[in-house]
Amino acid sequence: MTNQQEHFDHIQQQIQAENDKRLALNALVTEKEAAIEKAKAELITKEKLLSSRQKTLNEHVSKIRQYESDKKIKNERQKFLHDKIESLKEQISQDKQSSERAAVSLEGLRNEARDVEKDVPAVLQRVEGLKADYEAQKSLTNEAQEKFNSMSTQIAERRESQFQ
Repeated sequence: MTNQQEHFDHIQQQIQAENDKRLALNALVTEKEAAIEKAKAELITKEKLLSSRQKTLNEHVSKIRQYESDKKIKNERQKFLHDKIESLKEQISQDKQSSERAAVSLEGLRNEARDVEKDVPAVLQRVEGLKADYEAQKSLTNEAQEKFNSMSTQIAERRESQFQ
């Protein structure tokens, strides 16, 4: 019976050792589960932080894209305005040249008008002389025409008298 009692005690010790191991494992599992829950809580906090940072990053990216878009539009507008300025400068240059040519032409026309104005009295005097000559010639022509008509009438009367 001692043998059985020893065997029983030995089994009891093994059961006790196994129960101790089981309790230690349960404690370890509970500790690990607590660590997992703590890690989950930290992970949720970190995910929230990551989400807020991601949102902030997305807002910055959006602002950068908007800035780049605005910059591109401004650059295109600046290029358009620069081209417009160059076009206007060229047009102004052409207008200046045209104005200079017009000024030279205008000065030539003024000089010509002065020359013509100087000649006007002489031309008017010549016109008056030609008018007088014309009137004199007209008078002579009318007299000659009257003589011719008178002679023609006399000739016609003589012919008629000869044939009668």
